[in-house]
Amino acid sequence: LVTPTMGMGQALAQTSAPAGTITRFGYRIAANDQAAPTLATADDLERVRGHAIHVEGSARRGADTYTFAWDFDGDTRYDPCEIAAELAAGGEAELSPASVVHGAALVVAARAEQRHEPGRRAPRTVVESAAAIEPEWLLELGDDALAEHTRVTFDPKTERVEAVSETRYEGLVIDATPLAEVPPEAAACLAEAARARGARAFVDDPAALDAWLARVRFLAEHHPGTSAPSEDDVTRVLTAMCEGKRSFAELRRAGLLDHLRAELRAEDSVALEQLAPARVTLPGGRALVVHYEPDRPPWVESRLQDFFGSTDGPRVARGQVPLVLHLLAPNHRAVQVTTDLAGFWERHYPSLRKALMRRYPRHDWPEDPRSATPPAPGGRRRR
Repeated sequence: LVTPTMGMGQALAQTSAPAGTITRFGYRIAANDQAAPTLATADDLERVRGHAIHVEGSARRGADTYTFAWDFDGDTRYDPCEIAAELAAGGEAELSPASVVHGAALVVAARAEQRHEPGRRAPRTVVESAAAIEPEWLLELGDDALAEHTRVTFDPKTERVEAVSETRYEGLVIDATPLAEVPPEAAACLAEAARARGARAFVDDPAALDAWLARVRFLAEHHPGTSAPSEDDVTRVLTAMCEGKRSFAELRRAGLLDHLRAELRAEDSVALEQLAPARVTLPGGRALVVHYEPDRPPWVESRLQDFFGSTDGPRVARGQVPLVLHLLAPNHRAVQVTTDLAGFWERHYPSLRKALMRRYPRHDWPEDPRSATPPAPGGRRRR
């Protein structure tokens, strides 16, 4: 049993046709014994549409030559080339144009032979004689060779799992029906594709995921008993989320970060907010984002004036870990990075104040910043 596929072999053909007729119809063909094949253009096909044309010639493959003669009615596409085909029980063959069978989805091979050609390691199987059959004929046999199979694949273009119910005869698909319902195998197929894409493709803000993971890992260092999720844990949660789903869109809506948060014990969730807060508030009322990064102390940044009136910066881990302060000039560039705010006011601010007054004269630069009042959040920082 043979089923022709969409592919076709190259035909090196020398045609003999009346002058002025078109001999390129959509199959590959090389005229005048040339090796370079050509393909019919849309204009070629339009000119022959609705016209009957008789074509004669020969097609050669290796040492074999086939003669052909057929009528082209302008609406039907004929192919004198050897057509690639799949074999029941596995393997491939080529359907010879001499078999007389054209356009059949299924054929029975009556005669086939293997051909050895120079330059090819494996021989080609060519079906010389075949007869067309209908899929229903095989179904009526009730043969043990018939089997039902569900094929599940992931389409990277639509980012969806597609499921098809197939009827196979000795492994050859003779009928296929798309499935609307998600089969159990879809979860594993979707999970494999999701893991290949990476967990951060399924959150709205990948930076937010990384920031949360860094906070939990910081907590694990300073709170005994807390288990920090690894990248393998993130992948495990993503895989579990695939159950009952068939598309990346469904995964994104499911909320990977929410699922990870749910993995934390209740006491660890409370400790996370207490020991590794996402934000801290300065005495003047300004809230700052705390940056937690691997192999680096947690840090915050804000304008230098926001720290007026303070001699110590904010701390985390129940006061055990001082935050690294990035003190910014009005141009948002750091003029100092320190954990010793009192030492900065005493040793560095006096000389720095002179430079800042020259560069930013409209801003307030008091002589004693430790007793000065910081600007209100959202208020003007100028005099």
